[in-house]
Amino acid sequence: MNIYPHFPNPFSLLRPALHSITSMPPTQSSVPIPVMPAEIHDIKDVIKLPDPFLLWYFLGGGLVLLIVIGLSIYFLKKNKRKQTVPLPHEMALLDLESIRNLMTPAQSRAFAIGMAEVLRSYIGHRFLLFQPDLTTREFLHQLTRNNTETNPLLLNHDDLLNDWLNHCDMVKFARYTLKKEDMEQMYIQVRDFILSTQQSDSTRDGGMGQ
Repeated sequence: MNIYPHFPNPFSLLRPALHSITSMPPTQSSVPIPVMPAEIHDIKDVIKLPDPFLLWYFLGGGLVLLIVIGLSIYFLKKNKRKQTVPLPHEMALLDLESIRNLMTPAQSRAFAIGMAEVLRSYIGHRFLLFQPDLTTREFLHQLTRNNTETNPLLLNHDDLLNDWLNHCDMVKFARYTLKKEDMEQMYIQVRDFILSTQQSDSTRDGGMGQ
């Protein structure tokens, strides 16, 4: 005799419900699922490597250009160093021309100062007699015939040099007024003196020509 109470099997109770669920036909969704087409890319061009001969061509051209530029700079500097220095008579003639417009009685003092400066500067550079601190009398003393070291070219113009420089001193310190005719005559004589004692072009690069 079974003394235990009888309980129904729980799975037997769920079997009809499970059977109804599994026996239902599958449902289909009414919303269509979009299908994205696959994107197709064009085939890329083949990357070409640079031509080695073309590369050497550009390198060679650049090297030639650098050489040309370097040589140009070298010759420009060389020619600049070779530029000729004006000779003493060339500088003196330019200075003389600059005081030409001062040949009026009202500008006698300016003309005399300029003329004395032209003469002393030219003699100093041409004959290497640089004595800027000497007075006119002391300067002229070096040019007299008593000085055996005086250049013969200066001795030939001794009287005129004394006359020119003394007249310039009279105008500068004694307020003496020169006439225009006197200034024109002095200008011509000083110019002739410079031209007759000028240094030759052959001594431009060295030495003092006679």
